[in-house]
Amino acid sequence: MTSLRNRCAVLFVVAFGLVVSACIKSQEAKFPLSNAVPVLGDGGRYRMYDRVDGGKFIRGDLIEMRKRQDGGYDFIDPQKETIPVSFHRVGGGGLHAVQSKNGKDAPGYEYLLVRIEGGEILTFAPDCEKQDKSMLTALGVEIRKDECIIDGVKDPADLFAKFSLGEPTAKLVRE
Repeated sequence: MTSLRNRCAVLFVVAFGLVVSACIKSQEAKFPLSNAVPVLGDGGRYRMYDRVDGGKFIRGDLIEMRKRQDGGYDFIDPQKETIPVSFHRVGGGGLHAVQSKNGKDAPGYEYLLVRIEGGEILTFAPDCEKQDKSMLTALGVEIRKDECIIDGVKDPADLFAKFSLGEPTAKLVRE
């Protein structure tokens, strides 16, 4: 299970050390960059905190987010790897989908949800196995083992707003 968890959610695996139990993926970007929301302003430096058993957060690495002209951000991890990401509003209460390109040579996109509360960005990796399967199927999601493939979804913002989030897996705090 650990190798599966580590290969999912490329955006946050290296940077946030997420322990995710499922992946949300698509071959093509489901959100256009023209709809990206500049939730981090011009970017900046952020401290990562990983959630551990008992609900506590432990201090992690420092990462950098740089705003791009296309509306997204470059996520720069501690090893100086750059991953293009974009934030898209998907519901009330500061909820946004994060769309990230898979690794340099890998096709497709991966998604997480974040909730921005005050000075913290809480990250969520909804578990497809714990979602209402009939709701997912009705919205066009293809469930493959432990992954939600969303290529058939017509309204991704609606889908993400309906996910049961569970507990946050990590958080970012501006330094």
